[in-house]
Amino acid sequence: MIRSRRFARFFGLAVGALAMTTVLATAMPATAATVFSDDFSDGVADGWTTTNGSWAVSAEDGNQTFQQSDGTADARAIANNVGRGTTLGTITTARARLRSTGGSVAVLFNALDANNYAFAALRSGRLEVGRRQNGALTVLASAAYTPAPDSWQTFNITGGSGNQTQVIVTGTSPGVLVNAPIAPVGGSDPARKVGVATIGALASFDNIRIEDDLPPIDTQPPTAPGLPVVRNITSNGFTMNWPASTDSVGVVGYDVTTVVPPGVGAPIRIWRTSTNSITITDLAPRSRNTFEVRAFDAVGNRSATSPQIIVTTLAPDDQTPPTTPGTPVVSAVTSGGFTLSWAPSTDNVGVTAYYLRSPDGTVGFTAVTAATATLGGLAANTTYSLVVVATDAAGNQSAPSAVVTVTTLAETCQITYRIVNQWQGCFQAEVTIRNTDTTAIVGWTLRWTFRNGETITSVWNVSNATMSGPDVSVRDSGWNGTIAPGGSVSFGFTGTGVPVPPVFTLNGRPCS
Repeated sequence: MIRSRRFARFFGLAVGALAMTTVLATAMPATAATVFSDDFSDGVADGWTTTNGSWAVSAEDGNQTFQQSDGTADARAIANNVGRGTTLGTITTARARLRSTGGSVAVLFNALDANNYAFAALRSGRLEVGRRQNGALTVLASAAYTPAPDSWQTFNITGGSGNQTQVIVTGTSPGVLVNAPIAPVGGSDPARKVGVATIGALASFDNIRIEDDLPPIDTQPPTAPGLPVVRNITSNGFTMNWPASTDSVGVVGYDVTTVVPPGVGAPIRIWRTSTNSITITDLAPRSRNTFEVRAFDAVGNRSATSPQIIVTTLAPDDQTPPTTPGTPVVSAVTSGGFTLSWAPSTDNVGVTAYYLRSPDGTVGFTAVTAATATLGGLAANTTYSLVVVATDAAGNQSAPSAVVTVTTLAETCQITYRIVNQWQGCFQAEVTIRNTDTTAIVGWTLRWTFRNGETITSVWNVSNATMSGPDVSVRDSGWNGTIAPGGSVSFGFTGTGVPVPPVFTLNGRPCS
């Protein structure tokens, strides 16, 4: 049964620098078949199957939305209806709002069930596109994207009959586009369910829709837009217009896109407008950008690109850079990272951020607002050289700090996590700890955090096991407390839930 509900308020979302009209999903193909459509206006979420989390339909901004209110859960909700996976593919659209700091929010597509699906997720300042198969997550493509806090974001996911999927997220100007090679999660004839998910976050969802994109009647693309003309260039933007495209039925809108050379690795930025003009106000001062324009019609036919145009923004009124940051001081070195702190910079207006990068500027590590940063996820037993650069609101950058060189510690352990047996709602796991150091480990405590709501029901070959929420701690049994160099010990446990491999620490240090 197709669920068809009020969906009109999805249309006309502002994504451009001056509230340009989003036409990403305002006009679907006339022949497209709506498989699932839910705006939760009836106040219920029947037709959804939830896994973990705390799900409810509640009023928000004058509308009913589907909310997940457990900030610690790996929570998922899957619609029960399935698309047909037609020749030209499936279009999935949804709105999502991250209502907490940290964690991630995602729209799921091509879903079989709560552990097998493709996803488009906003996490840690990036749009990540990938898939989850049998509980294991794999990110296949990503791009930098930081939405405004507590803002609605619109996902538009187009998957063809091949393995290429296009994801566009808009809501904070500008939007971002990612293409990912996503093979069907269910083989050659995948399911086409839609879903939503959070990990360690509070979030709201609305206007969720899945459509089978049947071959459109209109196959004629618009003509290419004419040469863009730029005026009113400022330090952070400009106004652009171009000769309009024509179409056999009608042009719906235009995409203004940055041109990124192959291999550069920078994200493609997109501004969308319903007219043949646009004002952009969020570029970096003194930046050189190449743009092109494409038109599209109501059934998604896209024109050839306009001639490219290069625009260099002006220098800001404030041209005084911050002072040079102090020499970074290293502390808390582990096998996976370390902490840096430095004397802060000063500025005639104000320092807005510090950037940590390699001395030659080819590798960026992180950006922070305070004069300290903790880096994680680095390779063990590896030397890193970094400098700190301060920047102000006008984009002026300081001279780099003195170079600091840090070598992460060698990993001293290796963990093997093996599922020995699995049955309805339960599983048996075996954990092996291997000492990769040159000295013996005398006494050990292993800790990890379950990622999928698992619990422990029994354990053996350890003297003590405690569990607080998803956090688990186990200690040796005395007789197996010493692990010689190159040696290993094992213990086992039974648990409930669907197991996902966790990240372990041994005596407070990470293991591979």
